[in-house]
Amino acid sequence: MILSTDNKQKIDSIYGKLSRGEWFDAAFTAGAVIDLIVGEMLKEITESDPAQAGGKEARKKRYKSWTTLGARINLFKEENLFEQYESLLGKPLPILKQVNWDRIVEIRNNAAHPGNAVITPADAHEITSYLYLLLIELTDWHPQRSVTPMQKLISSKGFRWSLSVAVLALVAFVIFTIFNLVVPVNQAIDKYGKEISAILEQGKDYKLAIWFMERDESASYRDTALYRLNMSLAQQIEQDNAYLAYQSYQRALKLCTLHKESLHKESFPCDPAYIKTHQAELLLKMTPFNRFWARCGIATIVVVAIVILISIRIIFGRKKTQKSK
Repeated sequence: MILSTDNKQKIDSIYGKLSRGEWFDAAFTAGAVIDLIVGEMLKEITESDPAQAGGKEARKKRYKSWTTLGARINLFKEENLFEQYESLLGKPLPILKQVNWDRIVEIRNNAAHPGNAVITPADAHEITSYLYLLLIELTDWHPQRSVTPMQKLISSKGFRWSLSVAVLALVAFVIFTIFNLVVPVNQAIDKYGKEISAILEQGKDYKLAIWFMERDESASYRDTALYRLNMSLAQQIEQDNAYLAYQSYQRALKLCTLHKESLHKESFPCDPAYIKTHQAELLLKMTPFNRFWARCGIATIVVVAIVILISIRIIFGRKKTQKSK
């Protein structure tokens, strides 16, 4: 038996009614669907009657007079229509024949004609359970996961489209805000980096002072200041972190080598031999790994890695060629 989409939605709504404590509505809806199923069964039995056309029409008229659920169930019992429907489908229908039809009719009548009758939670759950069993055995309906109105809204195309627009708008707003914040800050650093660096140098925050000085490319005596700051930073941290002090000396050595003539002699003379002597002392304090890293640098390691990968490729390529031969 194939149910319409409307009937399936009606069935799926019963669970929500039970969860909200709407016992009368749940029992009434369940009873109405059972009434519909019994009516469809009666219709299918009548249509498949092998009797002659005249007798068939007479039987149709007779069955149409049985309009209530209770009357139809009595008809099924008296004329063995449950067995006929079983034969019609060609499969056993144990639930159809064993459910408590008297109890179903009783709950259905109480829900349809309340009066002084009371539908208890147990009644609502009982008739709904009978309905689910009959649906699974007789129809194409299967239990579906309950979907709340909020879940329906979230899964709708309109909501997803609106959410995409909102996300894009938010991203654009964030980018615009960051741009308005970062650009003025960068402009200030580019213009006043030297002055900020000088203040930080007085407080002996050499690392941050180097950061600001590196970004102020228009500063006068920039190379001299960077050389002085790197030398100061190296001497400040050489007792605590030999590797970072070595790197600071290395940057100072590079400035000393490239801009020796333009560097103004201040507290630190531009003497490569002096710097290399300090670097050699620092190498002795480092761990083997840091010593290797300080001497070789990342470029050497990358080159070695590329050579190893090429060698592995050549070796495995030869092996594959030999196997194919």
